[in-house]
Amino acid sequence: MTATQKRSKRLIIRWTDAEHNELLRLAARAEITPTDYVRTRTLDKKLAPTEGRAPSVDRRLLASGIGRLADIGDTLKEIESQARAGETPYDHVLHPAIKRVIEASEAMLRALGVQP
Repeated sequence: MTATQKRSKRLIIRWTDAEHNELLRLAARAEITPTDYVRTRTLDKKLAPTEGRAPSVDRRLLASGIGRLADIGDTLKEIESQARAGETPYDHVLHPAIKRVIEASEAMLRALGVQP
């Protein structure tokens, strides 16, 4: 399409929830809009990711979520160690671990542009 051409035709497509979710997943993986994804697949066109939408991932938030997951892993190892030693992991260990799981999942959702 040249710079002077304008897209004026619309096409309405009905999707199942599963089909729509798959389209969104594939378009996000290709780092383009769902519209551009359908256009490139149906018209057998090549579209570089930079021509479509920029990735919608907040890398800072994603890194924060990954860091929190590492903390959770450490806490789970501590709980496992206590359980193997015959000790019961008490609230002072479990409650912070559960809180970190919730915080990490919320950070990952925000990084992906979804409100928790």
